[in-house]
Amino acid sequence: MLESEIKMRATDKIQAKLVQAMFDREDTKKILRTKIYGGVTKEENEMILDGIKTDIVVLEYILDAITD
Repeated sequence: MLESEIKMRATDKIQAKLVQAMFDREDTKKILRTKIYGGVTKEENEMILDGIKTDIVVLEYILDAITD
């Protein structure tokens, strides 16, 4: 496999993870907004949201590093 193919696959994987994390962020925001926690406390949902936000920052950093 060529290096360009590996770079393309890595970029695709990071983009897919980034999109999924963005969906997760919006879902968690909706949970907090509607106050339907589903067996998880508000504080735990807030911690989940903080973790997702951090993941998005990291994934964007990796994507920038790969595409530069």
